Amino acid sequence: SSADAASNSALAAVRSGQLNEKALFDSLSQVPGQQRDAALAAFYRAEAAGDPESALQRIAQSALIEDQVEAAKIILGDWARDFPLQAVDWLTRLPPGSNHTELVAAIASAWIYNDTKAAIAFAQQQGLGLRHGFMQAVADAAANRSESEFLDLLQPYKNDPQYGQLLVLGLPRDPFAEPAAVF
Repeated sequence: SSADAASNSALAAVRSGQLNEKALFDSLSQVPGQQRDAALAAFYRAEAAGDPESALQRIAQSALIEDQVEAAKIILGDWARDFPLQAVDWLTRLPPGSNHTELVAAIASAWIYNDTKAAIAFAQQQGLGLRHGFMQAVADAAANRSESEFLDLLQPYKNDPQYGQLLVLGLPRDPFAEPAAVF
């Protein structure tokens, strides 16, 4: 994938000493947000030899990053997809901060595709609700399930102000499928 290619290029440049954090930031000054964040994530992964915990620690310690949460969310989401409990453990060791909810959402949104119920339970325990992109992940996980599975999965969000929007997002993608009786 292109992310793997970027990671491999970044790793080679970091190992050869051709790329350091300051040079990277200078070169990314005119790059759009998502591309910049992906490049930063690739750089920190490469610098940490692929270890997500070390990469996230490096981001947290950087003096150059003003808005580091987007690159961190990329790394954290990838880590949570394969090792959600390790990502959760890392998150619980962080001091409370303004980005905590966004990081919870990154973990839960990645984890939901491997273990939907555990990811929702984690999100609920952390008080996430349907914010920070998690609503789309819940809707995707609920889509095209049986009516009873659909309703069971969405039950924890019945009192959330965005529940109606979640129902619409989670309806079957097949326009000819029978809609769930959710209203």
